Formats: sequence, structure tokens, C-alpha cells
Amino acid sequence: MKEKKVLGGRDKVKVAVVQAAPVFMDKERTIEKACMLIKEAGRNGAELIVFSEAFIPGYPAIYTGGWESKSSEWATYITALQDNAVLIDSVDTEILGKAARGANAYAVIGCNELDDRTGSRTIYNTLVFLDRDGKVMGRHRKLMPTYTERTYWGRGDASDLKVFDTDIGRIGGLICGENLMILVKAAMMQKGEEFHITVWPGVWSGHGQKHLMDPETDPQG
Repeated sequence: MKEKKVLGGRDKVKVAVVQAAPVFMDKERTIEKACMLIKEAGRNGAELIVFSEAFIPGYPAIYTGGWESKSSEWATYITALQDNAVLIDSVDTEILGKAARGANAYAVIGCNELDDRTGSRTIYNTLVFLDRDGKVMGRHRKLMPTYTERTYWGRGDASDLKVFDTDIGRIGGLICGENLMILVKAAMMQKGEEFHITVWPGVWSGHGQKHLMDPETDPQG
């Protein structure tokens, strides 16, 4: 049996960790921005390009005044999240895949994912893994949404805890608080992970934010 080489036999691999804000609650423009950033990273020699948690169309920081929040604002926000959630294996991932293919790089991007099962409108906090050819290698849905995330994200399951074997090494990833789950991290190690993608939201505003979609108070706007 041929011994597996670490990092595909390479001494090093250039990785781009994207630090950028999405176009909040605008899927099309955020995807366009992501493609631009993938292209830029590729020009600079990156072979693995990583975006933050829920980059498309932004982390839904619904940390409000609790019962003081207006139901009309809540309904507007959730409707916008549904309308701007990503569908895997749709034009959304096709556009992102084309950018990854053009950059000749692997891309890992966080998104609000709309479940593609018939009759389901569940949104998941998802990591999408794209290969050099622009194809979706797989996805990982956050196992347990944290705090008030449970009001708008569904629970994932362990069926998609996978490590992807690539020419630059074995790539896997976890989302936010999953990186504090010892047994989940141990499972990824056991699968032979060489690149561990760990993503977090771009903000932790805490409770008490007065407005749900006010660009002046939204830290991601």
C-alpha cells in the first residue's frame, strides 16, 4: 500500500483567509463580491481560499431587545433571510464554482443555505467546499446552532462530517462553536484532516441591539 503524503507531497501550500464584509442581505451582490475576492486571491497564488461563517448573505445577528422587538421587523428580517439563502447545486454555487475554476483554487465559503428538499424551508448554517474544477465537493451544516441562532437555523447532523482528499492535502472544517466540541474535533483528526477550516462570524455584538436591519447599527453593513 502506497503511503499517503502529507499536503499531497508538497512542502507548503498558499492559503488565503478572506477578511471582508458581505453585502448584507443581498445574495447576488455578495456572491459577486466573493467571486471578485476569489479571483484576487488566485492571482496572488492562493490554492485554498476561505471565507467566514455565513458570509452569504451575512451573519444574521438577531441579538435584539427580546420581547421589545417588533414582530413586523422580525418577519421582514426572516423573509429577507429566506429570499437570500443559498441553494446548493443551483446557479448560486455554479457562479462561485466558475470563480474557483478560474482561480485554479479550492474555495470554502460559509453561507445561509436553504434546504433543497421538497417542502422544506429550513435554513442551515453551512460550509460549502468547492474544488479546482468549480464542482461542489460537499457541504457541512452546523450541528447545533448557538443561542438565538436556533430561532432561524435548523440543526445539522453528523452525516456530512467529512474530510476531502485533494492534491494539496485533506481538507475539512467546522463552524464556530463546533470547534469547542472535543469529540467532533477528534473525529475530524481521525479522518486524517490536514487543513482544518475554522470559521466564525465577523461580529459578536451580544444582546440589546435595537434594530434588526438598520445599516447604521448593523456591524456588517
